[in-house]
Amino acid sequence: MGALFHAFFPILSLIFIGFILTKFNALSLSAEKVLLEITFNLSIPALIFIAVLSEPIGVIENIRFISGYFLSIIFIFLLIFIALRYFIKNNFDESMIMGMSASMSSSTLVPFPILMALFGIKALLPISIMSLSSMIFILPFFIMAIELSHAKHDS
Repeated sequence: MGALFHAFFPILSLIFIGFILTKFNALSLSAEKVLLEITFNLSIPALIFIAVLSEPIGVIENIRFISGYFLSIIFIFLLIFIALRYFIKNNFDESMIMGMSASMSSSTLVPFPILMALFGIKALLPISIMSLSSMIFILPFFIMAIELSHAKHDS
């Protein structure tokens, strides 16, 4: 229980500080944009690069881990997509975007700080594999599906 508290407390503290700064307009919208760009365009790619280069190729090619990750992403996506599309009656695009958001939110921002706090540097490579595989394989699938849906409606 103590390890979980020590892993989540800094993250929840940062979320709370960000909320307070935004609530009282102490952090401008342009500052928020710069922080997000630094995180996504510099920090996370640098961590991924270091993790991939520091491990032997056999560790990176862990097929069971990668397939388990893909199956969990697909399961979460399908669960949300079907619930929104067929039970709540959202349109295709909304259901795709919400399914994508639910399934892919667990691949970059959420696990990095939590797993690093719990497992240290050895968690960096699995997180990097998850992020890279999401960006290379899963995200293009979602974009193509939405674009094909739009092309079908336009013709």
